[in-house]
Amino acid sequence: CLLDRLYRSFDTHLDPLGLYKIETIGDAFIVMGGMPTAESRAGGETGKAALKLAGAEATVRMALAMVDEIALVGEETGIPFTMRLGVHTGTVVGGIIGWKRPRYFVWGADTVIGSAMESGGHPAQINVSSFTMEVLRASRQGYYFDTHREIVVGGATVPCAYLRGDNKRMVLPPGMDVEVVKKAMDVGRLLSPTHRGLSLHVPQRALRGLPLEGGPRG
Repeated sequence: CLLDRLYRSFDTHLDPLGLYKIETIGDAFIVMGGMPTAESRAGGETGKAALKLAGAEATVRMALAMVDEIALVGEETGIPFTMRLGVHTGTVVGGIIGWKRPRYFVWGADTVIGSAMESGGHPAQINVSSFTMEVLRASRQGYYFDTHREIVVGGATVPCAYLRGDNKRMVLPPGMDVEVVKKAMDVGRLLSPTHRGLSLHVPQRALRGLPLEGGPRG
């Protein structure tokens, strides 16, 4: 069926990104990243921060891959459809439950916020909480957001925004200053189209003399 074809395509991205599929409920596909490892525990607070960043980046990459897979399955089947996607970063408690067909599950207030990021978004958009956006500030990749707003979750407001489509396929050369690249992105001088996304090419010589006024908006 269509849902099986779609979920099988999603599954192919889990292991390469180091993500764990919590469960599928109807048409909901729930994954988690950034789970503790022996190395992260040994690394103290630095290890925890690195793990949180890696989990956030992997989850965002998964969301971008899901957008691509949705479009591809729609093209192959001739059935146009879309999905809402939400990303949140927080703290949960996890454990294995059940005797028959036991499974790993997680609980916590942040699971509610994560669910709200999906349900409070729009179809074909990746809705990202401010918590995840803050974690991604430490990334060497370029992540850009727009349509900033707030969603009410359990009586509290949670800021969020949509991940912009030009985040796809962005790769920074080693040693490149991400802030410089963000400004160059905003100027719009260094983008070249590639298959199913955008690739950012920023040789050092191309940045010399490039006007950098007006940082990224959104």
